[in-house]
Amino acid sequence: MIYITPPNSSSQGDSWHIYAEYSSDSPRTNKSFPISDKIARVFADKGVPVVLPWNQSVGATEEALVEALREIAYQRLRVNSRVIKEITYIIEHLTKEAKLLLPQIYWDCRKAWEGVQEAQSKYEALHEELMRYAANKLGLPEGVVLVEGPYKCIKSPTLSCLYDHDEDRCHDECLVCGEPEERK
Repeated sequence: MIYITPPNSSSQGDSWHIYAEYSSDSPRTNKSFPISDKIARVFADKGVPVVLPWNQSVGATEEALVEALREIAYQRLRVNSRVIKEITYIIEHLTKEAKLLLPQIYWDCRKAWEGVQEAQSKYEALHEELMRYAANKLGLPEGVVLVEGPYKCIKSPTLSCLYDHDEDRCHDECLVCGEPEERK
């Protein structure tokens, strides 16, 4: 398993480190190498996880390691040859099961899901604000529940037909243009 840690994590001092951890039945021993900020950025950008002291260890996928090595070579960055040898060894000796690295997949999916939830919350808050703005522009009393329709309405503050959901549950008459939602 390979991952990187930022400066000042645990007792590593003021530099980034790349860790290679092996299972107990492996002939190799766990190793840690200091790496520069630039090299750490390449590894992180290519998908090698950054593990903070309080996080659970999650290893890099084979693809992330290969991509990071390609980028280091492409940018002609200087890296300790022992780091390259260690990563190459791990890539060559990953078992089929280890190559799947499900913890990495779960970690990525969890981050993606958190991003989706955050975006959904922001969207809902902004949409509520937009509906309050539209109700204010239309001079509607406070508490009116506006609903946007799928049709364009040039005179509407939102450029979509707006309906008073409490008074017009079928959305038959736009508050701005008066057109029914069911246009044919």
